Order: sequence, then structure tokens, then C-alpha cells
Amino acid sequence: MGKCCQHETLKTDVLRAHRLLDVDDVLSRNDVEMVKSQARGRHVVRLGLSNGDTCFIKRYPRIGFWQALCVRLLPCGYASDAMREWKALCRTKSLGISVITPLVVGEDRRWGLVRRAFLITLDGDRDSTLEEVALNSS
Repeated sequence: MGKCCQHETLKTDVLRAHRLLDVDDVLSRNDVEMVKSQARGRHVVRLGLSNGDTCFIKRYPRIGFWQALCVRLLPCGYASDAMREWKALCRTKSLGISVITPLVVGEDRRWGLVRRAFLITLDGDRDSTLEEVALNSS
């Protein structure tokens, strides 16, 4: 269920083997380590992969109807925080700026509104986050 976009960094077979290409599978995982839980329904968890890599999963298990509707009505272009961060990370990397590597983003839409979403990033060599890049550029 849901739509996923994948970065070329990690092979599809590794992502498929770890059930990281489906919104239902990613949001229902119990074999992860909680890193932090924030208000507004976002949870960040860590998962070790069979190839030795570690990834972080930002899970948005429930996006409220009114929040999804308001975002849909605004001209921002993308309805979920996960998709906005995915686009920002991909664009920043394409400019040659070293940031964390996005692996997969997924959204579950109903009636044109995003109801659940996730973003997976590679823990790799601990490149800068978008926030760190923004703070250091000013």
C-alpha cells in the first residue's frame, strides 16, 4: 500500500529483504531501536541492515485529517513532512552539499490526502543534517 520513492544508494534487494519498500511494513516494524519520539506523531527509530549499514526511519504513523487537508490546500506542493524532507535532501545532495543520504520515502494516500508516511536515511559517515547545513551557511 502507498507510494515509495527510492534513492539509488542502496540496492532494491536489500531494501526489499528488510521490508523497507511498503508503508504498512515500515510503520508496523517492532525490531527497531527507538531514537526519539516527538510531538505531532513523528517517531525516529534506528535499524541495522544485513549489509552492515544502519539507517534511521522517521515514521509518521498518523497524519491528522485537518493537518493533511490544510497542507493540501496550501501551495507547498507536497503533503507530508517526510516528502518535503526527501525533496530537500535530494536537492541539497544534487548541489554537492554533504548531507545525510536519503534512501526511501513512502506515503499512504486516501482521497488525495496523505494519511501516513515515512522517510529512511542512511546513517553512513554521519554527514550533516539539513538543519546543520542551514545553520552553518548563515
